Amino acid sequence: GKRHVEVSGTNKKEAERKLRHVLNQIESGQYRPDGKKKMFKEYAEEWVEQKKADLKHNTWITYKGQTKRYLLDPDLGLANRKLATIDRPAVMNFKTKLMKNHSHLSNRTINATLILLGSILQSALMDGFITVNAARLVKKLPLEHREMEILTTEEIRKVLDTAKKSDWDLYV
Repeated sequence: GKRHVEVSGTNKKEAERKLRHVLNQIESGQYRPDGKKKMFKEYAEEWVEQKKADLKHNTWITYKGQTKRYLLDPDLGLANRKLATIDRPAVMNFKTKLMKNHSHLSNRTINATLILLGSILQSALMDGFITVNAARLVKKLPLEHREMEILTTEEIRKVLDTAKKSDWDLYV
């Protein structure tokens, strides 16, 4: 294949340790010399397009929208990062900025965005671009528990009486 030259370490011992690590990655099929250069934005856009064939149309539209609106928003800190630099603090910072810059979002939507990020990073991990999925290390937000409101017997009677008076088909 193509020759790859990389200078590493401040001394011979450190360079030999790095060489052993790279050789182990090559043997296991995990070495990607271009992995340190791959940008999150580029990878995420490719991932979403590849998912089009695997997902239902509405799910894909949701993923594409969340990716464009949140994950690739340069103000939130991930879009212009190299994949290899996305660590736990970077994901926590993204989550904090997402909550601050998009304060209208529910915890459920923020969690869904973190799960989507986790799926993209999991794919990058499997492709050998990263060694850890940092999104899986960040705690999700608690979901609000809402009690179901049910109609009282009297309210049910009113609904049925109204339906009976206005349109017999609704009542039957």
